[in-house]
Amino acid sequence: MGEMGVVKYYRMKAQCTALTEEISKLKQDNGRLRKEVSSLKNDSAYIERVARDKLGLARPGEIVYYYGEP
Repeated sequence: MGEMGVVKYYRMKAQCTALTEEISKLKQDNGRLRKEVSSLKNDSAYIERVARDKLGLARPGEIVYYYGEP
């Protein structure tokens, strides 16, 4: 195996660990995004909250007060 074989093994093991952690994070993000898509498709209260919070929309006759930067 030799000295370079051991060094290469440890490098590959570190890379494998890093990739495994990245896969785990991506799976969590994927799960969160699936939940959000499901809520956007099926939950009208969630859609309204997103419209109010992210888009700054309001129902007719409502007064919106902004504190700080929009």
